[in-house]
Amino acid sequence: MSVLRRYWMAGLGFPRLTSARATQADKANTEYALSHLPVERLYDWEVILEKGFDVEQKEKKKRSAHRSHVRRFVSFCFKNGILQDPQKLTEKQKRIPRRPEKIGKRPKLRPGRIDLSKFALTATELTVHQAQSLKEYREYLEKTRQRQRRKKSVRETTSDMHRRSVCRFWGFLHRERGIPLEALTFDSIIGRADCQDQQATQQVIEAFEDLAADYAEFISARGAVSSTIKSDLARLTRLCQYQYRGQYLDKHGNDIPVMSCLRELINYYKELSSNELAVIPLDLKWLDLPQVINQVTLPAFQWTEHRTVHWSKRKNTAIADSFAEAILLAVFTLMPPRRSGEWCRAKVAMACDLKSRPADLREEEWIWPLPEDRRSKEEIKCSYLTRQYVHVDPITGEKFGAYLGSIPPANRYLERVPIWFKDTPARAAKSGDSHKDQRITVLNRQVYRGKTLYDFLEAYLLGCWRDQRGNWVSLGRSLARPNEQFQYYELRSSLLKPQITSGEQPAGWLFLGPKSGKPIRTNDFGTKFALVFNRMAMHAQIGRRYMNPHLMRSVYAVHMIDTSSSLAELKSLATAMGHTLETLERIYDKRRPDQKMRLIEVKVQKTIDDICGAATTWDLQGKSE
Repeated sequence: MSVLRRYWMAGLGFPRLTSARATQADKANTEYALSHLPVERLYDWEVILEKGFDVEQKEKKKRSAHRSHVRRFVSFCFKNGILQDPQKLTEKQKRIPRRPEKIGKRPKLRPGRIDLSKFALTATELTVHQAQSLKEYREYLEKTRQRQRRKKSVRETTSDMHRRSVCRFWGFLHRERGIPLEALTFDSIIGRADCQDQQATQQVIEAFEDLAADYAEFISARGAVSSTIKSDLARLTRLCQYQYRGQYLDKHGNDIPVMSCLRELINYYKELSSNELAVIPLDLKWLDLPQVINQVTLPAFQWTEHRTVHWSKRKNTAIADSFAEAILLAVFTLMPPRRSGEWCRAKVAMACDLKSRPADLREEEWIWPLPEDRRSKEEIKCSYLTRQYVHVDPITGEKFGAYLGSIPPANRYLERVPIWFKDTPARAAKSGDSHKDQRITVLNRQVYRGKTLYDFLEAYLLGCWRDQRGNWVSLGRSLARPNEQFQYYELRSSLLKPQITSGEQPAGWLFLGPKSGKPIRTNDFGTKFALVFNRMAMHAQIGRRYMNPHLMRSVYAVHMIDTSSSLAELKSLATAMGHTLETLERIYDKRRPDQKMRLIEVKVQKTIDDICGAATTWDLQGKSE
């Protein structure tokens, strides 16, 4: 115990002992930490112990006896099954799992037919005048200071949705109503008129009502539901304000005559949507978090092996894409899931200034800092992954450090550990107005063959050392080659195209397309997650399952609410997911009615049993008298 207390825990980053002999306070602190540290920390006992020797300035010729004590303890853990011996993991070569004979196509989940053919105008179909109009509309929406706009500016992603909605209405007018392409303007959707001219205003309202009715009938025939119609109409509110800029005083433009008509239609379709059946039946939505993790997420890491089931070597780009897919599933299932747009636009810094090295960074420690232009106009719209050293309380999980803006208290026994964070400014999140800047912890845990999620993440970003048997070590663990049998392999960098890697702008996107080598488009990111999830579910042969990043938020909400989490825990979950507690209960609580009533049924059953038991006892006593 003295070796662990003095050297091993010092190597972990805990404070040194206060004297040559351990005091009662030192023993209490050691028991406090060891009782809550995971036993898996012993896997790297040799490296940690050497760090502790260096911290305590122990002479090298006097270290062997202490090593032997810890070695015997670790051997005891291996022998009794407390830890899995890593030597057994290297005895045979590794390959990806065998695919089932029939995987099948992606299951059809919608009960009715739906026409998914695109009808919106594409960028290549727009005329010069239309493209210029959309550009001016975008500046009106995104510019911080706009004289004729009453509401604050919107984010780039929100602006894109508004402009796509315009293209959808233009496409409908062109392809269904036959209006020539050159004649399409904003007036074709929402006409302009003097608000004081009642006759002209009434004509504009009637024309818009006809357009809205025809459009709703058109997309309903294609399989759309009322909530989709409501969303398309809601995105026209900004266009209405743009058309009548300078003619209204209300912040939301409610004093615009055609706006009143537009909001009535939005409320009408909102009422219709409340009585409609779900687009995808609830029984096809997989809302079981433990099963999702155990049957899909964790098995996904098996597909990162370097050989196929027939023992042939896989291409390095295929291995890199498998790493990315496993990490993609992990960040949505092994931690409270954020909105998919945040991870789609997640980046990592590709360069740093060595002069800005933190003063408290010790020898052999490394961080992945934020870029120097982190607060620039463009970079503030993206989330960044960063690796920082912080001090953590092993029981409460409280974190302290310069990156978090807090000073570690001197009267607490804290562990110094590296943690990956997703640095998310207010402009990079939909909920940034209410939650401001957030530093979201990427939770770490063992996922496959004794390796943690951080091992896979660092191997994906930095590369790894790998031998012929498939054993690998990330550069985050060791910058030096373990031995001559190991070779260095790039993973994420292998997905980049030469013209991207040699460009002036650093290609810092976290997730890349395996064929394009470019960042995944926002519209395709959720589709990629759904396809990866569906493929893993088919490999597991668990039947038809439906999942996307948005539904994963419901999975977490259902599990936490159904397991009787406290109100404080639910509020913390809502903040971690990037919304409010009311939104958590109103939108993401997808429990079935029987699940919602389970807790009170159990409570009432127990209460009734107590009442009936007491009544039966009284009745028996009365008869006995």
